[in-house]
Amino acid sequence: MRFYLKAVVSIVVVSLFLCSCSNIKRKPPVITDGFSCTVYAEYEDYSTEFKLKKEGVNVELSYLSPDEIDGLTVNISPAGNLLSFSGLSYNIDDEQISSSLAGCIIGALNYDYTTAEYNGSEYACSLDGNEFEVTLFSDGRISTINFFKLNCLCYFNY
Repeated sequence: MRFYLKAVVSIVVVSLFLCSCSNIKRKPPVITDGFSCTVYAEYEDYSTEFKLKKEGVNVELSYLSPDEIDGLTVNISPAGNLLSFSGLSYNIDDEQISSSLAGCIIGALNYDYTTAEYNGSEYACSLDGNEFEVTLFSDGRISTINFFKLNCLCYFNY
């Protein structure tokens, strides 16, 4: 009888502990697989659309709109960053990338941030003082990223 009482008490204590841990801060799953999607970004009165392709640590953004930058491509990799447009190519350093929308998206995709808290439907994150919110589809793919400091909302269409 004493054994059963200890077993029941142990089960109740473990159950209460696990229930209380449901709001623990946790990071979203890291996206390690390659993928491509179209991203639509809204920034105040400005909007842009680009193809995003991620393969391992390499990322490529190919802008589709507005028409003035259609064809602009940004390639980001550990070997170097390259901006290409109308047959011209420019090397750009990591600092220029990190302060741009592309850098913010890549930081979010790599989950390279300092804090993350899951509230049941989205992750509230911070990257170098820039707060953003990530919502995921049920299969773990990113649905939206809202960058508060940039006042920019990005929609991901796979």
